[in-house]
Amino acid sequence: MYPFGVFYGARIKRQKNQLAVVRAFREVVDHEPRAVLLLMGDAEEKDYLMEVKNEVIKLKLSSWVTFKPSGTIEELNRERAKYPIHIVYSNYTGFDVAVGETMSMGAATIFSDIPTLRGIAKHEFNCLLVPPNDPERLAQGILKLLTNSDFAESLGLRARETASEQLSFSRYLVDFISSLENTIASQTTTARA
Repeated sequence: MYPFGVFYGARIKRQKNQLAVVRAFREVVDHEPRAVLLLMGDAEEKDYLMEVKNEVIKLKLSSWVTFKPSGTIEELNRERAKYPIHIVYSNYTGFDVAVGETMSMGAATIFSDIPTLRGIAKHEFNCLLVPPNDPERLAQGILKLLTNSDFAESLGLRARETASEQLSFSRYLVDFISSLENTIASQTTTARA
């Protein structure tokens, strides 16, 4: 277990915005040098993987950031279990399976604040929500969890409770359709304005 560990498991691709996570981690390490980050995932976009690795080198984070391919589900879950803080971060996404998996593990988690997650993810209740592509706010969230273990633990416990109470397939389908309808309605309203 890494007491100051942060886990981000996702395919390495622009949509998942590992660059923002690395940039946030520079600020994290400046304030908490014991912090470590594992970026675990297969490179869907090889050029983007090189861009992210080059950013790690440029920001002098090689001692704090590790890359690892996904491997099997068992390997992924073994790695996840070692890190008390998880990130599920994306520029855009639907209700990703990783959201439910992470919540059911009871890890303190930072999610992208996107409409499809708001039905289940409640800021400072069962997770932290940060805007996509905002490394500064992401760093603040990570530091908040790293420096306040009681708060982080309570988020994780409430996330696990939320997952067991609300994450059935039928519940997911109802929430997803509702979120999708709200997103379409807000875009239609914005387009008319």
